[in-house]
Amino acid sequence: IRDRSTGDQRMNKAKRRVKVYKINDKGQWDDQGTGHVEIKNIEWDRMGIVVKSEKDKTLTILESKIVPEDVYQKHQDTIIVWTEGAEEDIVDLALSFQEAEGCAEIWDRISDIRINLNSNGPALAGVTAT
Repeated sequence: IRDRSTGDQRMNKAKRRVKVYKINDKGQWDDQGTGHVEIKNIEWDRMGIVVKSEKDKTLTILESKIVPEDVYQKHQDTIIVWTEGAEEDIVDLALSFQEAEGCAEIWDRISDIRINLNSNGPALAGVTAT
C-alpha cells in the first residue's frame, strides 16, 4: 500500500513553488529568492500573500497584505504582478510560479479575498475568505 499523502504534498509544493521578484531602481527585476507561497492571515483582520524560503523554512521572503484595490495582474499562466506601497515607497512585485495550476489557485484566492474586502471591509475578509 502506497501512502498517497506524501505524493499529494509533493505535488502541492510543486504547484505553489515560486520565485519572488522585485523591481530595482534601474527598472529591472531582481530575484528575491525561491520558496512556497500561501494565502493566510497576517493580521487579525487581513489576509496576505506569504512566501517562505525553500532553503530555510523559518525565513519569510515575502509578506504582502491583499488589498481591495485593483493592483494585481496575471500574466500568461504563471506570473502574478502587483504594486504596493504609497507615494515614494511604491514597490513592484512579482511571483513566477513553477506550475500554471498553482498560479491559477493563488490568483483565484486573491480575487475572492478582494471581492470580500470590497463588499465587507477588512474586518470580515479574513474570516470569510479562509
